Amino acid sequence: MFKRFIDLLLFIDRSERNVYIRTIELGLKYPNGFSYGEIINNSELGLREWEKDVIVEYLKNAYENFTFGDIPQGNADRETLFLMIKEAKGGGKGDFTDDSHRYTINLDAYFKFIDYEEIRLARKAARDAKILSWMAIIIAILIPFFAARYINQTVNIDHSQFEELKTMLEKK
Repeated sequence: MFKRFIDLLLFIDRSERNVYIRTIELGLKYPNGFSYGEIINNSELGLREWEKDVIVEYLKNAYENFTFGDIPQGNADRETLFLMIKEAKGGGKGDFTDDSHRYTINLDAYFKFIDYEEIRLARKAARDAKILSWMAIIIAILIPFFAARYINQTVNIDHSQFEELKTMLEKK
């Protein structure tokens, strides 16, 4: 309950749970590419059934873009997060689910992810700056009260000092 209150207070960004962000983050952990099974069956990704359907469709599109890319009438421009980088020797099972096919995150998705990370970090820095500025304002408001309460010093002026001050004020 308390953590939820703090999250709401600080406007915590919930988009880390987005299937696309999670998939790109995981895909970037495989610099040599990944297979269908390494993404779809990955427990770290924690895909729900409808999310698996989305990712399967993107993998299928990447396979078709790779397979039909040389055919002039082929539809090799299907939208996808992935790029197929290696086809199985001998063509595999003949479909995109063959685990010897290798996929990677395409450049467009990668650059969009970089933009997302920059925006996320900028928002976090802005939140942190906002919190620090409010803390500074509160401290600036409280300091005079503490100073008045705890810094009380009696000033004693002897007769000669008083006369000296009096003559200085009369000259002006």
